[in-house]
Amino acid sequence: MPLFDGLNLFEVVMLVAGALFFVTLAIVLVICVFRGKPYGKLVPFFLISIVLMAWPSIKSIEFSKDVLTINTNVAALETNPEDTTAANSLKVALANVSGRPSSDPATLTLIARAANAIGDENTANDRLDQALQKNPKFAEAENLRTRMQIEASLPALTEKVEKNPSDAANAQLKQSVASLTSTPVLNPVTIANIARAQAALGDRAAATANINKALRINPNTPGALEAKAKIQPQG
Repeated sequence: MPLFDGLNLFEVVMLVAGALFFVTLAIVLVICVFRGKPYGKLVPFFLISIVLMAWPSIKSIEFSKDVLTINTNVAALETNPEDTTAANSLKVALANVSGRPSSDPATLTLIARAANAIGDENTANDRLDQALQKNPKFAEAENLRTRMQIEASLPALTEKVEKNPSDAANAQLKQSVASLTSTPVLNPVTIANIARAQAALGDRAAATANINKALRINPNTPGALEAKAKIQPQG
């Protein structure tokens, strides 16, 4: 992680200014000692330099801890998407880093993944854009972008199959579902959309399992109850 990652510009200025001030005071202190001059009046200025460095240092440490928390909880949710403790902890950590800049594509992509997992698509897209601006060829960000595009297109493709199924549309929908389910799906909205797609493809057992999972994660998942109503009568 870059040295100043998670720090706002004014905090970077504080840190650099504090460090330069401290070094300057240290040089003055050495000169005073060697020349036998009093140096007691330098103490308050040392305290000022330490305060200037302390605030951004604390914020940098907090940012690093929040990023670690995000990583840990995303991993926990990949193992068990119904882990409400991990989900709540993830939301808190994401809120903590929401106003913090980053120049690290890996960190930005991790935040985007986490935001996508809890359904915060605006943050996910914003951080993903930043990651790809920093490194347009960053594989993890490119893969996440592709996945999010598939997620976004799934409802329309499902509706197309529901209204007028064709071999081509069915094949495309199957491919989309297979792509999304090849790795753990954490966002309950996406899980509900996958369930609806599976129902459109005739796999009602998988559809029922997924719609129930989405509702267990969040009983108020948008579209989940409507999807369940479509699935159950024919189940």
